[in-house]
Amino acid sequence: MEIVKFAFNGANKEIPPQEIIGFLEDNPYAEIGFGVSRQNGDTDMPLWRYLTDLADRVAPGGQGGNYGEVRGIALHVWGRKDDCDASWPAQMARGLLPKGLEQLSYAFPNMCLQINFGNLNIGLREAEDFHYSGLLKRLRDCCLPGGEYGYYNNVTFTFQYNDDTKGFIEAYHEMVSGNNYRVDGMDTRFNLLYDDSHGKGVVPKKYRPPVFKDLLQGYCGGIGEDNVEEVVKKIAAAQTDSKAKVYLDAEGKVRSADGKHLDLDKAARLYAKALDLGLGKGR
Repeated sequence: MEIVKFAFNGANKEIPPQEIIGFLEDNPYAEIGFGVSRQNGDTDMPLWRYLTDLADRVAPGGQGGNYGEVRGIALHVWGRKDDCDASWPAQMARGLLPKGLEQLSYAFPNMCLQINFGNLNIGLREAEDFHYSGLLKRLRDCCLPGGEYGYYNNVTFTFQYNDDTKGFIEAYHEMVSGNNYRVDGMDTRFNLLYDDSHGKGVVPKKYRPPVFKDLLQGYCGGIGEDNVEEVVKKIAAAQTDSKAKVYLDAEGKVRSADGKHLDLDKAARLYAKALDLGLGKGR
């Protein structure tokens, strides 16, 4: 099993952009995740302005600039039961891709876009109300050269897999499984993240085996310095292929003391432990 990256989530505008850039330069297998919700999904909101400033620091000149050697920015678009119609998750649930997200994809052409729909009041179990066809078409076109949303061609999508979302994910996989974006048998435009605790940060007794053999698949839920070795052993035990590529995802145990944002020092210590456990090299 090869651990190809470690995602650290909970970053926000309280962390100076240069510290984000420095962390990613020092830790090449790391990813930093920013949550985008109802409160901060519009282009006039502080987080959007922060991210565009971060993009300018990474690639002077802004949109369309060369992302260079610094990679590892992720946006997590997550829904809430009381989301308004203008929020990014609600727009995507209606089959739309928000303009602000389009602009950020120009600024970060290699970013990871994690989409969590499980909490929307038009939940994935209500297929008739959830605009599968429109969203699937746009997500599919994002992944195909020359598509209507072709400017997303370098963005990697991640879907959070659990009992609420598996119907949508399986339908999407069937739609894109034949596209041209395969490298070494992996569909680089569609990753899977397992979180059976639904964001509660609980380590499961055992992890799910891979649902799709052709996808990069990640594992999260209560991962920290105190248990990362145990977690890696459990993930390895769940694999059906000794050469499987996986990634780790942490948030709760790498937050600041006040719980308001990602603590980069905690993330760096956890990253160092993961390196000793095989992060970035086959096991």
